[in-house]
Amino acid sequence: MLARSCSLLALCSAAAFAQAPTVTAVYNGYSYSATLCPGLVAVVTGTNFGTNGANVTVTVGGKAAYVYANNVSATAMAVEIPFELSPGATTLTVAVSGTSSAAFPVTLAAVSPAFETPGSAATGLASVYDATTNAAITYAAPAQPGETVTTYAVGLGVTGPATPTGAPAASNP
Repeated sequence: MLARSCSLLALCSAAAFAQAPTVTAVYNGYSYSATLCPGLVAVVTGTNFGTNGANVTVTVGGKAAYVYANNVSATAMAVEIPFELSPGATTLTVAVSGTSSAAFPVTLAAVSPAFETPGSAATGLASVYDATTNAAITYAAPAQPGETVTTYAVGLGVTGPATPTGAPAASNP
C-alpha cells in the first residue's frame, strides 16, 4: 500500500511541476519581420517547448496551426499560421503535452511577403533554382535564355482556390 501511495504521489508531483511553455516572440520565418499574415510560415520562440514535435500544438485565434514537427526545439519552432483566419488582432497559444502557455498577442496583416534567401539570411537576393535540375541559380551559374526557374515565397495572403492549413498550395492553379 505504501509503495502505491508513493508511486501515486510521484506521478502527481511530476504533473504538478511540469513547466508551462512561454512564448516570447513570433516572426516571419523568411524575412524575420514581426509582420504576420494567414498562411505564413512563422517562427515561435520561447521556452519549455520540449523537443518532440508530436507533443506540441499551437493555436492562433482559436484555430489549429500546422506545427512543423521536425523543426521543434526547446526554444523555437516553425508553424504555419492558419489560412482560415482574418487580418486583425488575435492571440497565439502553445501547448506541450497538454500544458498551455499564456495567450501571446499577435496582429495579422493581409499579407507579409518574403522570398526564401540563401542560407535563410533574410537579406540579399532571393533563392532561385533551375526548375528542371533544382540547381541553384547564382552569379557563377546564371539562368540561360529559355530556362524555367523557380523561387519560393511566403506571406502572399489567402489563395484562390483556398489552401487548407498544412497543405501545399496548388503549383499551377
